[in-house]
Amino acid sequence: MPRYCTTALMALAAWGLIWIAPVRADDTADMHAEISKLKSELESLSRQDAAELESAIESYLAETDSWKGAQGEDKWSAITMGAAVTAVNQNTLALDPGNKSVVNGRVDFWFNFNVAEGLEIHIELLGATGGTFPAEFPLDQGGFGPPATLAGAFDGIGVNSTVSTRPLGGVQVREAFIRYAYAAGNTTLNWELGMVDPRDRFLQNAFMSNQYTGFMHNQFKDASAISWATNGFSSVPGAGASPTILSLYGWVSFGQDDAFTVSYGWFNTPGTFFDSGQLYVQLGWKGQVRGREMNVQLMWVYDNAYNKLIGNGEDADNQWGASWDWMASDNIGLFFRIAGNTESTNFVESSAAFGLVYTDIGARKDEAGLAIGYVKGNPESLIGALPEDTEWSLELYYKFMLADGKFQITPNLIYVADPGGGGLAWEDDSLFILGVRFYVPF
Repeated sequence: MPRYCTTALMALAAWGLIWIAPVRADDTADMHAEISKLKSELESLSRQDAAELESAIESYLAETDSWKGAQGEDKWSAITMGAAVTAVNQNTLALDPGNKSVVNGRVDFWFNFNVAEGLEIHIELLGATGGTFPAEFPLDQGGFGPPATLAGAFDGIGVNSTVSTRPLGGVQVREAFIRYAYAAGNTTLNWELGMVDPRDRFLQNAFMSNQYTGFMHNQFKDASAISWATNGFSSVPGAGASPTILSLYGWVSFGQDDAFTVSYGWFNTPGTFFDSGQLYVQLGWKGQVRGREMNVQLMWVYDNAYNKLIGNGEDADNQWGASWDWMASDNIGLFFRIAGNTESTNFVESSAAFGLVYTDIGARKDEAGLAIGYVKGNPESLIGALPEDTEWSLELYYKFMLADGKFQITPNLIYVADPGGGGLAWEDDSLFILGVRFYVPF
């Protein structure tokens, strides 16, 4: 018989004894003793039953998915999030006729929702300030001529790689997409559908592709000769600024240890999505050379967007790029990247960058980097005739890793020879920029 029933019967029996027992003076003491004994046993059983009942309820709730879902425990555990604050100050040195100091910054938030196995929702929000650099320079140099550097002439980003590719003002959605991994036999097909930035997925380099922790000059983050679907505050006539880009992006890895990866994607503005867009295809290899990681990417882009947007009658542009990086020793990483195009839509005909990074310096694990960049302007592009059709850049940085690497302070020095091809926007043929970046990720 269940313990709960036993308790009830004993309680009933106790009350029965009270009512039916003959009341005699000589039996009063025995009767009170018996009643006290029954009450004590009844209270003990009641406390034990209550504890067991409470334990049974808690065990049931802990094992019941529907209750956990109602309380939101499962959903919260399926959400990961992060944030970062970045601030940048850049200052020209010995610039004729006058120097300029520019400060800007951005706040990033990202959320990842694990909907089901292999299915995720990713959202990245961005709040960015104005003060883009070097877009303001022509205003100080006469207000005409090409943008400050050839490297930033097409996409308007230039020497500050943290410049947003979304419109300024309020909080913007930088990326928002569905990520789905589909198992097809021994192969997994990965897809991302939504707002996806191709800059963060193609020609990636282990030592140049992070604008928050690596080099400041955007030439070293994004190849200047590629007409990326996203841009900053573009100086391209008709191109507007910071377009919203939707994409259908995917990748598949194969070979031993998934050493090879084929990436592909179609990128375009909303609306007539499959008309006049960009197609990206890349083959990547990741392996070990002398026991250290090496990465190689070969990319091809079919650009049928900017030629029609600008309206210059150009045919679709075939663009290409190659990226290589290798951790040559415990502390030294080497890198190289080159890119080019076949038409004159982009102001840059070809670009290249190479250099090294020295990691794990001292007890704080500081880092130093040196990069050299080359840009060749396109003489047939909208940039027009220039005194020089080449531009050289050099950047040196040292990153202080504070608070166990969570507070990063990176002073940097950028030198640009013949900025903007030596066009009318400049009186000097050299540009020196001394800057510092503060970065705190969470």
